[in-house]
Amino acid sequence: MRRRISPARVLLTVFLFLLPAPALAVSEWYDFYLKARDGDVPAERWEACEANIREALRLRPRPGGDVQTYGLQFLDYVPHHYLGLCLLRQDRYAEAIAAFGEAERAGVVGRSQTRGDFNRLRAEAQNAEAARLTRRVRSEVESLRSEAADLAQKRSWDEALALLVQAEVLARGLDTDTLDAITREQERLQEAQRAEREARGRAERIQQRLGDGDRLLSEGKPTEALVAYNEVLDLAPGNARALEGQRRAEERIQASRTQAQVEAAYARGQELFDAGRYEAALEPLTEADAAGHAQAGALATRTRQIIEGLRHQRELREQIEAFAAQGEALLSEGRFPEAQVAFQNLLQ
Repeated sequence: MRRRISPARVLLTVFLFLLPAPALAVSEWYDFYLKARDGDVPAERWEACEANIREALRLRPRPGGDVQTYGLQFLDYVPHHYLGLCLLRQDRYAEAIAAFGEAERAGVVGRSQTRGDFNRLRAEAQNAEAARLTRRVRSEVESLRSEAADLAQKRSWDEALALLVQAEVLARGLDTDTLDAITREQERLQEAQRAEREARGRAERIQQRLGDGDRLLSEGKPTEALVAYNEVLDLAPGNARALEGQRRAEERIQASRTQAQVEAAYARGQELFDAGRYEAALEPLTEADAAGHAQAGALATRTRQIIEGLRHQRELREQIEAFAAQGEALLSEGRFPEAQVAFQNLLQ
């Protein structure tokens, strides 16, 4: 037997079915904006503030003044101003500056916030970002200086100076004391590099001329050997090997030269010296000096000094050409700090 449904129950079911479903709550852009402005900012919930402002911007990207929200409610919509504030309080200074810039370009700042507050916050962000960048630059400068000092300890002069060039460029935005300290360190390393280069060249020259003197003496050419030994003694006055070679060469010359030969040697040396042929003049003058000619010693010494000066000038020209070529090559490769070091060496 089927159960009967009363007419009243049927009518109630139809009535309930026809009732509208409850509306789902949908948040509008102004809900997120007001939540950030009136809730997150006073409570200093900066991450939540940022999230709400960004959601408001997603829903309504364009700021404006007297923007209608619901009903007859209006407000000044300046989301970038509050975004800048939230970012600033999270120490994200560059992003905050960008947000304040967007607020400035929108042209509505100052209607709901005073211009003074906006300018103060933007200046705070700019100052904080400048301080952060300064700390970063200073840290990088000190790192470069420390690495350069380590390389200098290893006598890697060019590499150390290249790092100091980079430090100098960065330090131009810092205080003058830091820049001056870098400049002094560059000068110190350049002088140490120059002294080492000269010492190495002098040591190589000494070894070469000692070998020449020994060989010439063994070949029975005491005068030429004496020239070599004298050159060594000009560079290293106490060199024992050169002193011994000098003594032996002088003994042989004195034992084998007559007075007439000594006078003739001096006369030939004098003539060549007067003609500006200093290298040719040195051998006869050295021979006359070794044999005891009274005037030959002073003229031989002067001749050696002139020859050494000319030799130094030749080496200097070679170094200049080498540094110029090195600098140009590094410049073409885009290795600017290394190129500057090469050109500084050239200027020295």
